Amino acid sequence: MNLITIDFSKYPSELWSGRKNGIQAQKRFLEGQDNDGQCKIKLKANESQVITSSFYLGLLEDRLLKYSSINNVLNNVEFEGINEESQKEFLNAVKRNLFKSGSVF
Repeated sequence: MNLITIDFSKYPSELWSGRKNGIQAQKRFLEGQDNDGQCKIKLKANESQVITSSFYLGLLEDRLLKYSSINNVLNNVEFEGINEESQKEFLNAVKRNLFKSGSVF
């Protein structure tokens, strides 16, 4: 299974928000990454950085659609230095995405 590491800590921004910004950030974080199937995702950030659910959706929506349940997603995501607020935002993004896709969980 492919591992994708997304390291927010390399950038000075404290707030990562907006679906449109997440889509634009795909070039920065995901360019050249395989998108053919499920993958493991490692998210890294500084404790002070906040990543919103909308940003996560813009960045990872296509990849999140490949999973059939919240547990399936969470079993394949590793958080390193991601604060509790940003982890909750990630969970909200997963719920929003699965609801949108019509998946039952």
